[in-house]
Amino acid sequence: MKLAYEVSRRVHQWKKEKKELNLFKHYTHNLRINNYLCSLVHQGKNEQKEKQYKKERKGIYLNTA
Repeated sequence: MKLAYEVSRRVHQWKKEKKELNLFKHYTHNLRINNYLCSLVHQGKNEQKEKQYKKERKGIYLNTA
């Protein structure tokens, strides 16, 4: 009887750990997707800032020439 109880307890513990691991995998996967999307947004913003900066610099050079 004691052995059956120990086996069922370990199976329950194993299932709990497996569930937690799957949740962690989903969480990290979503985090990676989120980080990728954020990097794309920042990349787009940086490109816009760079274009704006080049326009401003071009205007400065044209005004001084």
